[in-house]
Amino acid sequence: MSNNLIINDENVAKIVTILKYVTLTFTGIVPVSISRQIPGEIMEKPFINIKSISEDSSFKYYNVLYNWLHESEEAPILVPSINEIYTPNWCNIKVSNFTLNICYDQYGGQHQDDSFYIYSDEPLYFKGETQEGNIVRNVSITNPILVESSGQYQMPLTFNINGVTVLPGSPKDFTVKISIYKDRICSKYLGYINILTKVTNTSGPGE
Repeated sequence: MSNNLIINDENVAKIVTILKYVTLTFTGIVPVSISRQIPGEIMEKPFINIKSISEDSSFKYYNVLYNWLHESEEAPILVPSINEIYTPNWCNIKVSNFTLNICYDQYGGQHQDDSFYIYSDEPLYFKGETQEGNIVRNVSITNPILVESSGQYQMPLTFNINGVTVLPGSPKDFTVKISIYKDRICSKYLGYINILTKVTNTSGPGE
């Protein structure tokens, strides 16, 4: 058999590409994830949404898959040239457990009745949204990141639900979806949690 191809009456040398695969095993999850990937390509890692663990009267507790590790080192962006085994690095978080009250003042500003906290093993960043009927409303979230003496991160969250109209005496309930990220520009998504909010307007004509 010739090693050349005939294309448009021209001899063209055959080019044979042999793809080498490596086996990547991601343990610590059910089921264990095993995949064959090509060295040098972007590594495809399993995504696990945030897992609810428990709650008490003060906090709700969650596990967040922060990254994948191999021998205590974070998994690389590109697939390595040999078979590897990765284990999950879970980040523990606890979230204030109450319905957050947001109140409009007479000037249309929103204020929280109580402080709302997220405590975490790692610094986290947040984006929010909610729905009013069929309309998706953006929720602005500001959160300074404070470090406690224990090394845990404390993040007091302040919320502002954009575009919502609430009449005096007619409060509205919202479920706010908080998307959680590991970077400030919110490109490395870790999952989401929901919190309950009640928005009220205590001002009235002449107040």
